[in-house]
Amino acid sequence: MDVRADVDIEGEADAKPSWADLVRRHDARLRRWARRAVPTQDAAEDLVQETWLAALVAWERFRGDSLSSTWLYAIFRRKLIDHLRRRSRSLHRLVVPTREEARFDERLDARTALVRLQGTRLSERDSILFERCLLREEPPRDVARDLGIRPATLRVALSRLRQRMRHVLAEAA
Repeated sequence: MDVRADVDIEGEADAKPSWADLVRRHDARLRRWARRAVPTQDAAEDLVQETWLAALVAWERFRGDSLSSTWLYAIFRRKLIDHLRRRSRSLHRLVVPTREEARFDERLDARTALVRLQGTRLSERDSILFERCLLREEPPRDVARDLGIRPATLRVALSRLRQRMRHVLAEAA
């Protein structure tokens, strides 16, 4: 084998190895990369197979100018990005509600939370904030003016109210 100064992580000279050597030396590492990168074992296996297939197709063009692990990782990275894009598109189609559906769900959750929060004795101001800002979606600046408080105070109060809502809804779930 023509040995150059390039040495891979395992300390082996890394001129262009044979295909069998490439697979033997890097398959376990490629599988570890895939298992860390995607949430399921099946997705990791698919990613490994896609990477090896792309590497096989590109094998003739690999000149050995870089470490084989670097070349393989670049292919893996592109396949991972493709996988994440496909997954993102399919999740987006399945999960993302229309704007109207999202607003309806938010109001429904807000009303559910209000009923449960009333059991925790909301102050009069918090009840008004909840009703006007979260249910009616009135501009916070107008609500702050009507209540005679600063907008920053209103934002803090709303943040705390939302936090209580999340807590109450999480306990109910």
